[in-house]
Formats: sequence, structure tokens, C-alpha cells
Amino acid sequence: MTAMYGVAPVEDFDAARAALDAAKAAPLRQTWREDYEFYGAEDGVLSIRYEGACTTCGLSHKFNDDQPIEGISA
Repeated sequence: MTAMYGVAPVEDFDAARAALDAAKAAPLRQTWREDYEFYGAEDGVLSIRYEGACTTCGLSHKFNDDQPIEGISA
């Protein structure tokens, strides 16, 4: 938008501004899906599993960790 200011014809700039305003007013869609679980506390080790991914662009992240719980023996 900024690159168009003073360079593009006024009509093109106004059309781009209107499109931007419409995009800002549109409700956001949730595109990040998350799956996670916590388990194992009864065994003395808390297991954490997390996966998240964008359904639009494919960006993803996974995280797994096991944490011993003090005072509980496995």
C-alpha cells in the first residue's frame, strides 16, 4: 500500500485501500490445528506430546518431553 502512495493513479490506490479495509473487517479463520496429550503421572513420569500445524500453509511443529515427578517412584 505504502509503495503505491503518490505513484499509482488515485483510483488504483483507492481500490487497494478498499480491499485492505475489507480484509481487515473480515472475520479471522482459525488455521492452526493443535493435538496434545499429557499422561503417565501415575507412573512417576509426566509425558507431554504436542503437534501443531497450519492447514493453509503447512507450517508445523512437534514437541515431546518426559519429566520425572519428584516424590513419585516409577
